[in-house]
Amino acid sequence: MSEPSLELYVLFERACSLEGDARADFLAELRARAPERAGELARLLREDEHTGPLPDEPSALPHPIALPKDGRTANPGDGGKAGSAPLTGDILARLAERRANAARYAREEEVGHGGQGTVHRVRDEDLHRDLAMKVLRKKIGQGPGSADPNTAGRFLEEAQITGQLDHPGIVPIHELGLDDEGRLFFTMKLVRGEDLRTVFGKVKTGEDGWNRARALGVLSRVCEAMAYAHAKCVIHRDLKPANVMVGHFGEVYVMDWGVARVMGEDPDEAGVVSDVRGGESGGELKTMDGHVVGTPAYMSPEQALGHQESVGPHSDVYSAGAMLYELLAGGMPYTQPGRSVHNHAVWYQVRKGPPESLAKVAPNAPEELVAICERAMAREPEGRYRDMSELAADLSAYLEHRVVSAYEAGAVAQLRKWVERNKPLAAAIASVFLALVVGFITTLTMKLESDRNAQLAAERGDDLARTNEDLDRKREEAVANYELAEERRLFAERKTDEVLRLSALQHIETLLAEADQLWPVRSRDRGLYRKWIEDARALTAHLRSHIATRDALQERDTALSGEERWWLDQLNNLIAELEQLEEGHLSEKQTLPRSIARVSGGGWTMSFRLRHAELLARLHAEGGTCAKRWMECMEDLRAAYPGLELAVQEGLLPMGPDPDSGLWEFADIQSGYAELRDEEGFLRSSDRAAIVFVLLPGGTFRYGAQAQNKLGPNYDRFA
Repeated sequence: MSEPSLELYVLFERACSLEGDARADFLAELRARAPERAGELARLLREDEHTGPLPDEPSALPHPIALPKDGRTANPGDGGKAGSAPLTGDILARLAERRANAARYAREEEVGHGGQGTVHRVRDEDLHRDLAMKVLRKKIGQGPGSADPNTAGRFLEEAQITGQLDHPGIVPIHELGLDDEGRLFFTMKLVRGEDLRTVFGKVKTGEDGWNRARALGVLSRVCEAMAYAHAKCVIHRDLKPANVMVGHFGEVYVMDWGVARVMGEDPDEAGVVSDVRGGESGGELKTMDGHVVGTPAYMSPEQALGHQESVGPHSDVYSAGAMLYELLAGGMPYTQPGRSVHNHAVWYQVRKGPPESLAKVAPNAPEELVAICERAMAREPEGRYRDMSELAADLSAYLEHRVVSAYEAGAVAQLRKWVERNKPLAAAIASVFLALVVGFITTLTMKLESDRNAQLAAERGDDLARTNEDLDRKREEAVANYELAEERRLFAERKTDEVLRLSALQHIETLLAEADQLWPVRSRDRGLYRKWIEDARALTAHLRSHIATRDALQERDTALSGEERWWLDQLNNLIAELEQLEEGHLSEKQTLPRSIARVSGGGWTMSFRLRHAELLARLHAEGGTCAKRWMECMEDLRAAYPGLELAVQEGLLPMGPDPDSGLWEFADIQSGYAELRDEEGFLRSSDRAAIVFVLLPGGTFRYGAQAQNKLGPNYDRFA
C-alpha cells in the first residue's frame, strides 16, 4: 500500500481536530466531493484508533513522562515523590503530544556544548535555512540515565525566557520540542561570528581592524540589550565575554540565558512570564557541579556570597563592568595574564574584596574609562550605575567626546568636551576673541603713550613750540591708531557675526536630521515635537536681521572683495534655509511646500505632527474613541484568533471582520477617515478613506495560480 500523500495528512489532521457530529459532517462532505480520498481518510482514522501513530510519524518516547496530578514531575532520586523543583507537567505533555518531525531538521556538526546540553548546526529542510539547535543531553522520563528535573526545568525556562525577549541583541528562539529520542530541544538563529573574548584578544594586536573604540561600541550594545531584558524583569546572572557573540556584519548578541531569572511573580509586573522554575533552593543557586551560578571572574559580590535575594539588574551591571575591566587590563579580574587560576580561588577572591586596581594593572588606560569601570564594579550595589542604560550612556559619552558622568561634571567639563567635538568652530571663535584683545591692547597702549608725551611736553618749558608740534603729531598718530583699532574691533565683530551664522547653518542641519528621526508620528514624542518647534523658532527669530545685513551688503557702491562675496553667499544660504524652515516645518499646514528640497516625515510639517500626536494621545487615552473601541473588540479578537494576544496598536482603529473572509480589518487613522460599512457589511471606499490593514492568522497556505490543469490546485484560466 502506498504512503499517504501530504494532502491526505492535512485532511487527517483536520478530521482528528473534530469530534462527534462535526467529524461525521466533514467526512460526508468529503465523500460527496472526493470519494477515493474519503475512503483513504476513513482507513487512516481506523488505523489510528487501533494501531497508534501514522506511517513516518516519530515513535513514542522510550521513557514515558510521569505527570502527577499536582502538575509536578517525579524526581527519579526520591522514589517517585514530587521533586523539589516544580516543573510544569502540562508543558512536557504538550511537547510529547506534538513531537517535532525529526526529518525536518538535518543535524550537522556540533558548534558548542555546556553542562546541560550541546548545540548543533542543523538544516531546516522545510524553510531551507541553517539554524542552531540546543539539545538536552539526557532524555525526559524516569529511570537510569534520565534528565534531572532541575536540569530539565532550567532548560525549559531558558527557552521560555529567551523566546520572549524580542530584541536585536538577543538571539530569537524558533521552536521548542521533544525529538524522537525523548530529549528536549529548541531551535534558534545560527549566529556566525566570534565571541567577545576573541575580540578582546584581537584588540591587543589590532587584528581585523579591531581597536578599543570599536570594542567599546560592542560593549555599549550589550548594555542596551541588557537594559531591554531588565525592562522585561529578566536578569542574566552569567554575563561574560564568552556569552557575547559578534557577527561578521557587526551584529551583537547576548547568548546563553540558561541561568537567567525572572524577577517578581506577578505577570502584570514582569514583562516575561515563566511557568517553569529550575530548582532554586536555599541561599545559593548552584550548577550541576555544586558551584554558585555564574563565572567567578565576572560575578558580583552578592552572587559570590550567595545572597540571591539581593541579586538584581545591578548584578548584571557589575558583570558588564568586569568585561570592561578585561578590555582595559588585558585579562580577567582577579587573574594575571598568562597564568591559570582555579575558579574556586577566583570565587574566594571575589568574596574577599575588589580586584587589583586598574591604575596598577593598566596605568595607560583613559581615566574616564577607569572611572566608568570602577563605578560599575562598586562592591555595594548602591554605588553602581542605577541600570544598564546609565552605563551605556556613559560609554556612548566617552566615544562621542561628551562628559562622562562617572568622571566629571559641570559647565567647565561641558565646555572642554564641546571644544573637542567642534575644534574648527572653537578655533574660529578663539581667533575672533584674540583679535578683540589685540585691538584693545593696541588702543590702550597708544592712549597711554599720548598722555605720557603730553605730560613731558608740559614739563619741558625750554622748547615748548617744538614740543607742541611733536605733541600734535603724536596726537594725530594716536587718533589714527585709535581709528585703526576701531576698524579692527568692527572687523572682529563682523567675524563674530559670520561665525554665528555658520553655527546657525549647522544647527539647521541638526534640526532637519532630527525631523527625519521624529517620524512616524507617536504620541509619546509630543515633548520632542514641542522642543523641536521651540528651537526652530529661536533660529527664525533672527531672519529679519539677516535679511537687513544682506540688503546692506548688496546696496554698497564699492565692489565686494572675494571674502565678502563668499560670506554674502553663506548669508543667502542661511536666509533661504530659515525661510524654508519658517514656511515649511513651522507652518500650520499639513504638508511641506514643494519648494523645499529635503522633504522628511512623509511631507508632514512639524506643527501638524504635534497636533496629530496630541490627537493620538486623546484617542488612545482612557475614555478615548480608539481606547474604548479596542476594549470592546478584545474578546472578539481573541475568539477570532485563538492563541493570539494582540496589544493595542496606536493609530489603528478596529473596524470588525470582513463579511466574506471573516478576517478583522483595522483603519489607519493617520492616513484618512475610517469609513462606515454598507448594508452588506463591506467597508465603503472614498478618496478620503483611510488605509485598511487586515490581520492574517498564522499558518500555511498555497499561493499563486496555474492555467494548465483544471483539476489541479489554484486553477485560474486567466493565470
